[in-house]
Amino acid sequence: MIEDHNQGNLDKETQRANSFAEKISQILGIKAKVEGFNLLELNKELQTSAYLINLSKRDPKATEVVLITDWDDTLEKYSLRKANYHHELAQLFSLHAKDLADLDLGVLSKFFLSLNEIARCLPADGTHPESYSPYLELLAESYFLEIAQRDPNQFLKILRLTKPALRNLFKNRVLNLLPKTLLTNEFNEKKQKHYFKETETAILDIDLQQKPAQIAEPIWQLFKEAMLGNNLSAQDVENMTLGDEVYWVVSTFGAANFQIEKVLAGLAELQKNGQRLPDEIIIITQGRKDSFLRHFIEDVAEVSGKEIYYLDDSERQLNSFAEEDGLHLLKAVRRGAKRAKEESKYPTVNLDDTPLMDVLTQ
Repeated sequence: MIEDHNQGNLDKETQRANSFAEKISQILGIKAKVEGFNLLELNKELQTSAYLINLSKRDPKATEVVLITDWDDTLEKYSLRKANYHHELAQLFSLHAKDLADLDLGVLSKFFLSLNEIARCLPADGTHPESYSPYLELLAESYFLEIAQRDPNQFLKILRLTKPALRNLFKNRVLNLLPKTLLTNEFNEKKQKHYFKETETAILDIDLQQKPAQIAEPIWQLFKEAMLGNNLSAQDVENMTLGDEVYWVVSTFGAANFQIEKVLAGLAELQKNGQRLPDEIIIITQGRKDSFLRHFIEDVAEVSGKEIYYLDDSERQLNSFAEEDGLHLLKAVRRGAKRAKEESKYPTVNLDDTPLMDVLTQ
C-alpha cells in the first residue's frame, strides 16, 4: 500500500509501490509495507519525495537506539562497483568493435565515466539535485557501441571530445533515441549550466527487469550483473553484525527502481548468511536526504530524543544535520570510495574493518 501525503497521481504511485513490495516478497520473502511521501519545501514549490519501506513489524518508538546508515560507499563500495563496470564495458567494446582492440582500456573507461556524469536529470518540478538515470546511461552506451562497430574512426573522434561537446552530442543524438519526448533541455542563467529535466515524474525510472528495445543486449546483461547484483564481500557481510535491540534504517538517494534492486541484492546476501535485515529502507527519489530523514525522525518514527546515530560517507550530508541536538554524526570511510580521502570534522568509522555494532561506541 501507499499513502500519498500530498497531491499526486495516486494510481501511478500505488502501482510503483506495489511493484516494490512484490520484488521484496520475491527476493527476501517478506511482506513489506511501502509508503510514499511528498514533502513541500519552504518555497512551497519544490518537494522532497521518498518511499519508506518497512521490513519489520517493530515499533521504532519502543527502541532506545536508532541507527541510520547510508548505503552507497557506506555499506557497499559503490564507487568501486561503478569503476569495475566501466572497465568491463571497455573490454566489451574492444571485443565487439574489433578495430578498437588495441585501444587503451583506461581511455574507454574515462569516456564511460563522462557518460555516467552526463546521464543525470532533474525531476519534472525542477527540484535539485540532479539524479543519476541508468536508462540514459544505457541508452548512450548502446548508441556509441553501434557507432564503434559501424565506424571506428568516428568513434575515435568522439573519444577526443571535450565534456561540454560530448554533452551536446548526447543532447542532439542520444536523446533522439527516446521513444518520445521524456526530457527537456534547460539552461539555468544563475548557475550558467545546462540541465536535463523529466517531463513527467519518474518517467525515466524504468523497471530494470525488462530490457528497453533501444538497449544493446550485451550492455544490458553486463549492467545487470555488474550494477544490480550483490556487491557485498564476505568481510562486508561478516562486519554487518547488529543486535536486535537497535532499530536499523538504511537510507539511499536516487531512482527508486535502481536503488531497490541493488539494495535488495545486498540484503539477500545478508539474509543468506544469517545476518539480520534493516527494519526500514528509505529511498529518497528527489530533493534532499536531510529533509525526509528529519521528517522520519520527528513525525514518522517519532524517535526524537532517543539515541540516534547517523552514518554517511558524505561530509555535506553530515553537515546538513550539524545543528540537530542528540544526533550522533559519524563519517563512514571505505577504501577506494570516492570520498575516502575527504577530511572530516566528525568521528570517522572505517567500515572495511569495523563491525556495524561497534559504530554505536564511537
